[in-house]
Parts: sequence; C-alpha cells; structure tokens
Amino acid sequence: MPGFIGRLWGHALDAVRPQVDGVSANRKIEWYAAFNLLAGGVMFALPGYTLATKPVYEPLVRAGWTDASMAALFTGVGTAWCLALYANGHWRRSPLIRCVGALAGTIIWGQVAALHVVNGWATGTPNLGSVTYGLLAGFCLAACSRAAADFSITRRRDALHP
Repeated sequence: MPGFIGRLWGHALDAVRPQVDGVSANRKIEWYAAFNLLAGGVMFALPGYTLATKPVYEPLVRAGWTDASMAALFTGVGTAWCLALYANGHWRRSPLIRCVGALAGTIIWGQVAALHVVNGWATGTPNLGSVTYGLLAGFCLAACSRAAADFSITRRRDALHP
C-alpha cells in the first residue's frame, strides 16, 4: 500500500511541479480548480438551488450572502482564473492573476470546507464535503505556490531580457 500511495502522491505533485524551463507547463490542477469554481457558480445560479435549503450554508445566509452573490463570486473568480490560464505565457501578468485566482480558490474552498466541518460537528455525523472541499483548497494552495514561483521566474527573466 505505501508504494501505491507514494506513486499516487507523486502523480499529484507532478501536476504542480515545474516542467519546462523552470515554468510549470502542466496546469491540470489549476484548470480543474478553476472549472470547479465555474461549476459552483452555475450551481448557485440554477433555479431551486438555494443557500437557504442547505443547512450547511446557514452561516452564509445569516451573513447576508445570496445565491446571486455566491454565483457572481464563484463565476467571477473562476472566469478570471481560466482567462489567466488561457493567456499564460502570452501575457506577462498571467502568473500573477493565476496566483490571485488560486489564492481566492484556496480561501473560498477552505471556507466551504470549514462550513462542512462545523456542520458535521453540529449534527454529530462526518461530512464528506469537509474532506472534498478541504482537498480542493489544498490543491488550490499548491497551485498558488506554483503560480507565485512562475511569477518570480517570469520577473527575473523579464529583467534580464526586457
């Protein structure tokens, strides 16, 4: 089993490791996380999918969040992140936008995971969402680290070759 887990972990790390010329060429994790934000925005925009019907989101409702505001947040961050990924390598600021998108994804998914943890404690039952969204937040954090490294490399390269 440790061999299998080790190989699985290695594949996960390969998705965020630098691959070409010091800049990560493989952005599968970032695309996955960005599309998850877009999908979340679509779900919040669907009729009948309301925060009020999901007990886990009760703290958000009390804080004044609505389906429309959640849809706008998720869709806006996801779209900006996807555009930065698409523009990556063609526009000097794309690693910075990728980093901001990944950081926003880390915060968003981390908060959703925390809501599921609190809901699990309150109901006395484990909640799959806490693990799922926690892992997604972790991968967003890894993507943020990779994008920050790409931004640093790009800045050094631009300083040498303006």
